[in-house]
Amino acid sequence: MGIIKLNAFSVIGKLGSTKGNKEGFIKELINEANSNFADIKNLAKEGFTGEWGLMSSFKEDLSPWENNFSEGLYLYGVECDPSIKKEDIPVGWVKWDVPSRDYVRAKVDDLKNYLNIFRSHVYFLLAYNGLTLSGAAFDFHDNKENADYIYFPVEKTKREIVNKLEKNKIAYCGIHCTYCFFTSCDSCRGTHNECSLAYSEPDHICPNVKCCKSKNLDGCYECKDLENCKIGIFKMDEAVTTKTTCMFIKKYGLDAFDNAVRNMIKDGKNYSKDIDDIKSIEDKMKYLFEYSKK
Repeated sequence: MGIIKLNAFSVIGKLGSTKGNKEGFIKELINEANSNFADIKNLAKEGFTGEWGLMSSFKEDLSPWENNFSEGLYLYGVECDPSIKKEDIPVGWVKWDVPSRDYVRAKVDDLKNYLNIFRSHVYFLLAYNGLTLSGAAFDFHDNKENADYIYFPVEKTKREIVNKLEKNKIAYCGIHCTYCFFTSCDSCRGTHNECSLAYSEPDHICPNVKCCKSKNLDGCYECKDLENCKIGIFKMDEAVTTKTTCMFIKKYGLDAFDNAVRNMIKDGKNYSKDIDDIKSIEDKMKYLFEYSKK
C-alpha cells in the first residue's frame, strides 16, 4: 500500500452538511458549485487539475465524519491560493486550509462501488497495513485522467505494549482487540463495539459472538468444532490467521497468545499482517509459539 505525500493546500468551494439534507445532497452541492464557478474563477489556482470534495466533522477541523462516518460536512471546490483573505471570498463560498499530510489513494472505477471501497479501507485495509486515519478522507476528481479517487490521510498505527493481559480485550474470534486501531472500541465483549464484521450484520452483532454465547463459550478457541467451523469470520478465506490464533489459544492458552502479540509488537512486527504473510497454519503456529517464549 503506497503512501503519497501532499503539501499543504487550500480549497475554495460550496459547503454542505448531512444535517437536514436529503440523500444526494452532495450531488446538489456539486451542481451548485459548477453552475456558479464564475464567482470564484479568478480565485482558483492557475492550472488546477481537478475538483476536491473535502470532508470534516461538524467542528470544521478536518477530522473524520461522525457516527460511523455517516454525518458531517462536505466542501466541494477547487484548489486556490492559500493567501486569499476571508474578505475576498464571495458570499456563499468557503475556504478550507489543508495541512501537509501523508495519504493512501484509492481509485474509484465505478461510483456505485464508492462505499465498498471507502469501508474496506477504513475498516480493514489501513489497519492491516499498520496505518490509521489521521483525519477525514477526501474525494478528488482528476480532470486529466477523468478519474475519481479517495484520499485517506494516514499515519503509522501507534500500539502500546501492555504489561497485563486483559481477557476482555481478546475477541471471541481470537483477535487481540488491545492492538486494534479503533481506539474508541472496547471490544466485542464491551458496550461500544466497532468491529467491521458486526457492523455488516443487520443487528450489529457478530455471528461468532452469538454462537459462543449460545454455547456458553468464552471464545471460539473453546469450541470442539473450531477447525471445521464456517461461521461468521471463519467463512472468509482470508481469516486463516484468525482461526490459527484460536487454535493457538486452545493449545497454549490466553496468556501465551497475549505474550506472543506483545513481543511481536515490541519487536517492531505488524500484528496481524506479519502472521497473515506466513502461508501454512503449522508455520503460523510456530511463529506465535516462538514469540510467546521471548
